[in-house]
Order: sequence, then C-alpha cells, then structure tokens
Amino acid sequence: MNKKYVFYIIIFILLITTFVLGLQMGKTQSKTMNFKNNPNFKTPPNGTGNRAMTNNIMGEIIEKNENSLTVKLKDNGSKIVVISNTTELYKTVSASFDDLTIGNNIMITGASNNDNSIIAESIRLVDDLSMPEKPLSLPQ
Repeated sequence: MNKKYVFYIIIFILLITTFVLGLQMGKTQSKTMNFKNNPNFKTPPNGTGNRAMTNNIMGEIIEKNENSLTVKLKDNGSKIVVISNTTELYKTVSASFDDLTIGNNIMITGASNNDNSIIAESIRLVDDLSMPEKPLSLPQ
C-alpha cells in the first residue's frame, strides 16, 4: 500500500476518534453540571430554586390583608399574592405596603407557591392595565 494512503487513513481514524471522544465528554459534562452553585442562576426568595416558576401578573387589588393581596386579573380571574418583608414595593418612587389600596392596578413579579399563590418579589403600581405584560428586571 502506498505510504500516502496509510497517512490519510491514520489521519481519518484520528479525526473520527477525536470526534467520538468529544461527544462522550460533552455528555459527561452536561450530566454533571451543577446550577445550584452557579451565580448566573439565582434562586427565588422562597427557595424553590426554579426561575421558570417566576410569574408576572397585572390586575386590580380587590382585597388586602396583613401579608397578602387578592388581585383581579384581566381575564376576571383572581390571584392571591403573598407579601413578605423582602418584597419590593414601588411606584415612580419607592412605595410601602400602606400605598397599596383596594382599586389600585398593580404588576407583580414573583415565584409560584405550592398552593398556586404567588410570593411577591416586587410590586409596581401602574396607571393603566392595557400595557402589555412583560418580565420586569429587579433593581440591582
């Protein structure tokens, strides 16, 4: 056999071997990735650890208790929103729980609770519910 063909066969085998080993290494690394210690994947305040559970809702306050609100949604449904001492409340300037009154229109960002309520991370007082719902970036 010609030396030239032997050289090409060896190069081809090395390329295939490198490709297969790369695939195997990628599978191994993807199984062992740990998102819990990665600062780019933050845990919601309630500790669910699942950012996919974050909710943004808008609606009118129809009931207010010591640590929760009931919000009437655009579709006439309602949602209970749990308020904690880490929940950020603001309008154009910072707001407090006392600023939230029945009839206010608000936008809430928070994580879903097991009972389908939402643990509020932030609440914004809004003038108009016709604005489109979109995720809010929290202040750093």
